[in-house]
Amino acid sequence: MKLSMKIKCIMVAGIIGVGGVGLYYGQRGDVGEIKIGAIVHLTGEASSLGGVLRNGFILAQKDVNLNGGIKGRKLRLLIEDSKNTVNGTIFAFNKLMAQGVVAIISTGDIEYRAVNACLEKGPKVPVIGTSCTGGINENKSDWLFRYCYSEKSQDYDLCKFVSKGLKMQKMVLFYPNNLYGQDIYKYTAEAFLSYGGNLEAVPYDASNSNQRLNVVKALATTPEVVCLRGIGTGFEAIIKGLRESGYRGPIVGDVTLGLPDTIQNYSMALDGCFYVAAEINKNGGDRTVQEYMKSYAD
Repeated sequence: MKLSMKIKCIMVAGIIGVGGVGLYYGQRGDVGEIKIGAIVHLTGEASSLGGVLRNGFILAQKDVNLNGGIKGRKLRLLIEDSKNTVNGTIFAFNKLMAQGVVAIISTGDIEYRAVNACLEKGPKVPVIGTSCTGGINENKSDWLFRYCYSEKSQDYDLCKFVSKGLKMQKMVLFYPNNLYGQDIYKYTAEAFLSYGGNLEAVPYDASNSNQRLNVVKALATTPEVVCLRGIGTGFEAIIKGLRESGYRGPIVGDVTLGLPDTIQNYSMALDGCFYVAAEINKNGGDRTVQEYMKSYAD
């Protein structure tokens, strides 16, 4: 679908950019393959997004190699599963380092923070994070970079859509009860207040399939609109619970509302849902992006 292709287009620039950094930091005289690692949440609560990202990485690797590699050297991509956990990310990082990668691509907010801790304490290698909107407030490693829009910009765009587009001022926010969710709550509350809105917030456990009490609590505030953020079991249970409880108003969120798994599993519950996200213009002048999107669609 269109959303998936947009996410993947970012991967082309990211994988080529990290490859160039890897060449700079690689051993002099090395003429073999360029090993680049990727830490992806293939299992765990964010696995529905991880599979999409993995496919994009693989397609980007093939595209780079079919076009002569990087300065004549083939790109070899080594993918490890973070399991969408801190410990899983640390294990994946150490395993990739043991395999001699010269750079790493990291996906996800949990992974972004965990990799930063690895870089602070252990061996240094350039890491570029994507699909990670949350920030690191202090002690960010000089070896860690991000190729993704920020949580603040995303939340301000979403709140502007609700206030100016839907013309609604009474919103309830569901957000995951973790570090990523704390950023969501902080910037959504800040943004919606700036537009004169009234916000009620409901934190939830992303791994819990029973969200009945949270849904009841949210609907008791009689919202005009529900903002649902996050991913995983709890996220999906809230979508289902809202509709089963009789709520027929709009649900807004980010790209996770448009993931293929979400649409396939909850298509009947998604009527009246909107997602707000940064876009890549598929009709723009960047030929690499256009060709990549076509390849992914095929």
